[in-house]
Amino acid sequence: MHIVMVEDFFHPSAGYQLNVLCPYLVKFGHKIHIVCGEMDLFPEYLTGFFGTDDIPKRDLDYQKSTGVEIIRIPLKGYISGRAIMSSQVFKVVKQLHPDVLFVHDNDSYTGMQFIKWQRKNRYPLVLDSHMLDIASHNRLAGLFRLYYRMMITPLIVKNRNTVIRTVDDPFILKYYHIPKEQAPVIGFGSDVLRFHEDSVIRREMRKQYAIGENEFVVVYAGKLDEYKGGIFLAQALQKKFDRPITFIIVGTASESNRTEIERLFKKSENRILRFPTQVYRDLPKWFQMADLAVFPRQCSLTFYDVLACGLPAIIENNSVGKERASACEAAFAFEAGDEDDFRKLIMTMANLPVQQKNQLKAAAKQYILENYNYEEQARKYEGILKKEYEKPRNLGES
Repeated sequence: MHIVMVEDFFHPSAGYQLNVLCPYLVKFGHKIHIVCGEMDLFPEYLTGFFGTDDIPKRDLDYQKSTGVEIIRIPLKGYISGRAIMSSQVFKVVKQLHPDVLFVHDNDSYTGMQFIKWQRKNRYPLVLDSHMLDIASHNRLAGLFRLYYRMMITPLIVKNRNTVIRTVDDPFILKYYHIPKEQAPVIGFGSDVLRFHEDSVIRREMRKQYAIGENEFVVVYAGKLDEYKGGIFLAQALQKKFDRPITFIIVGTASESNRTEIERLFKKSENRILRFPTQVYRDLPKWFQMADLAVFPRQCSLTFYDVLACGLPAIIENNSVGKERASACEAAFAFEAGDEDDFRKLIMTMANLPVQQKNQLKAAAKQYILENYNYEEQARKYEGILKKEYEKPRNLGES
């Protein structure tokens, strides 16, 4: 199949859904285009983490390494968390003439425009949703949800569009009234060919940074903004722990809090090694050298990658964190915003007997292999896209 992905924000150095899914679909034999926005109008909190320098070169490197082609469209603006793509996006999609159109974020401005676009264009359309109750905070949310239920959901129902939920959360069922049978769940996962335990890399990385083989190492890799708990993490690591622990912090702080976060890290009584944001393909070595991963606030997709490398994970007890901690023996939830509880869990993990640490390591890897091997997740996406492609078309008819 020729599959065209439409995504407002796509960064070739990231490890988001499309960065991982699209190469797998190419591996399965499909032709993939990503149609996305140019970077110039996106806010700093989106672009600052990976940077916007040399985007054409980075796009080209991604294309060469994956076989996925990237086409960028000018943005007209970025308003209230939503990118406004120019009408050129529709012309480009028509020129590409896809077998299946996969538009990401069903409630983005672009997503809603493509749902309406079906009236005149009969391309098979699949959508997805990344929304959670905890991620949705806007004073106009009630009005927007009413508009969506009245104007957009009837089109989704009429055209029998599938809206894939990337997290098992009832948000789009509850607020948009999208039928459950049209909203299957396909979770995330880890590319286990890339993310796995590697004792050789562990020794090499520890030697490079003068870390003893038996020293306990904790890693955090990700954004350091308010949503990911950057300040909370820096504050929680101020006081010395009761035993030597080395903290590996990988990621660039957002411009608004960078000075304060770096000041706190430098002031810490613990050993903290700071590294800038890494491209996705270089992340495994930072996990392979560590013993434990922490997620001070919102738990990103990196959760699956650290488990695949054999690391237990400490996560916040929000709704997603509770679900993950209850499902995985190697995940442990701390009380949100409680530095003492966070530190206590780190110390508990550091003081576990070697045998118990090895049991958690095995449990982490097994959990991913049995439930979140990304190749299996990608096959589920492929199945839905293929089903949509083969479905009889009657779009636009009354």
